[in-house]
Amino acid sequence: MDSITFYISEDLASQAENLLHAKVINDQTLSSVTVDDGIAVIRVTGGELPNRPGVILDIVRPIAEAGINIHDVITSATSVAVFVAWDDREETLSIVQNKF
Repeated sequence: MDSITFYISEDLASQAENLLHAKVINDQTLSSVTVDDGIAVIRVTGGELPNRPGVILDIVRPIAEAGINIHDVITSATSVAVFVAWDDREETLSIVQNKF
């Protein structure tokens, strides 16, 4: 693994960057800290998600087909979180709501 990703409130980004940077420069296994703002998360939840083969594809395909860049996807047993640009959040939410 060559990266670690944290998602935090934008108002804490500078403080978190400074704290993490101080740790990274003292650790040879990591190389840099990057802060990217303007990210939104759209979360799909439900107990049936783990029992539905292809559910991640069902979520991300229509988003990609709409020309929306997906920055990240995080999955758990009962949810899928899709990270997109802040300006794409409303369209992404609409796509997901229409699908589910």
